[in-house]
Amino acid sequence: MPYVGSSVDESTKQDWEEYLEQSSYGSMSELVRGSVRKEIQSDGDSSGTSGTQTVEVDRLKEQQQDTIQKIENLREVVEEAQKEREKTEYPEDVVEAAHNIAGELDTVSQDEPHPIAEQKYKELRKLSAEHFGDSHETDKIEAALNYLDENVSWIVKRPVRPSEYYRRED
Repeated sequence: MPYVGSSVDESTKQDWEEYLEQSSYGSMSELVRGSVRKEIQSDGDSSGTSGTQTVEVDRLKEQQQDTIQKIENLREVVEEAQKEREKTEYPEDVVEAAHNIAGELDTVSQDEPHPIAEQKYKELRKLSAEHFGDSHETDKIEAALNYLDENVSWIVKRPVRPSEYYRRED
């Protein structure tokens, strides 16, 4: 087999040896032969890209595909959130009616509790004392009742009559 010799300065040789330790090449000769082969192939390539450039382009393509997939996943999440928001939004005619009704409600002084609100508060204090031993735990009773309303199918909340609503003075 013919022999081709090459001389390089010490720092280049050191760089090549460091690369050799990290690569799959078994010897310096294999590294040089592989590098020359890649260089020859890249010269014949019409795009003019080297093997290193091809690897970089492939890596960038993978990152692009990952980014596109993440964007697609995010788009699906946003669409789902919009659908959920639309489920909870009130139609414009309902909002308009609500504001019209609010203007027609009786006004009660903030200092004067409304009889229905006062009755509800007394019932909550009673349940709070029964179940928590403290009549001031009304927020826990309201949370328990909300839990029942949302999670137990055979518990039904009494509908509230429109006449039970009132406006408070500021």
